[in-house]
Amino acid sequence: MDTEVYERTAMEQVTTRLLTTYGDHYSPQEITRTVEAAHHHFDGRPIRDFVPILVERHAHEHLSG
Repeated sequence: MDTEVYERTAMEQVTTRLLTTYGDHYSPQEITRTVEAAHHHFDGRPIRDFVPILVERHAHEHLSG
């Protein structure tokens, strides 16, 4: 699977999980923006294997704190 496709799919899954967890407190747009901002933080990084995990962790910390 292409890295770009893998990451796009992973970001959709991260967003879905965070919507389930934080949907009562944040709008879908706010959660999506949080995931996108966390994802963009890793733009230009050469190693992409752990980006979805790191994005989810960063977004979770932002939304819970």
